[in-house]
Amino acid sequence: MRTVREFDYERDMERFFNRIVWIENACYRFPWPRQVISETLEPSPVRKCFLLLEDDILNGVSFYDAVLDEATLNKHSIIPERQGLGLGGLLLREGMSMLRERYGVMRFYLDVRESNIPARRLYTSQGFTETGIRKNYYHAPHGYENAVLMERIFRAEEA
Repeated sequence: MRTVREFDYERDMERFFNRIVWIENACYRFPWPRQVISETLEPSPVRKCFLLLEDDILNGVSFYDAVLDEATLNKHSIIPERQGLGLGGLLLREGMSMLRERYGVMRFYLDVRESNIPARRLYTSQGFTETGIRKNYYHAPHGYENAVLMERIFRAEEA
């Protein structure tokens, strides 16, 4: 069974922290350090994390910063062997839905590597539009890579 739920520090930190670090390292060439992940998971009125569980196994995680009616998606990760199965869309939809319902978020922003065509397709399929380029933003194997800026704004009737 697939479920998406918000990370609960007291219940989830000990149980899922090492798996979240593993997912980060499996998904990214330049992963966040353990300390950054730990700090990001600490209780905060701004930082939000959502977990994708399949039969109680953590296979995806997303991190947001949410302030007032806006949220920025900072990380969106599905373990490599489960990518391409619709799980990224599920985690994205459910995370945005919970942010809208629980916190009143109506505007979502993200940036993505220009070369990450599968992620750009995922975000576009979920209603995001490309709004600009941030030049030389990401570290790359031979220098830097541009970030594509994207946004999704919900109308009041979609809340």
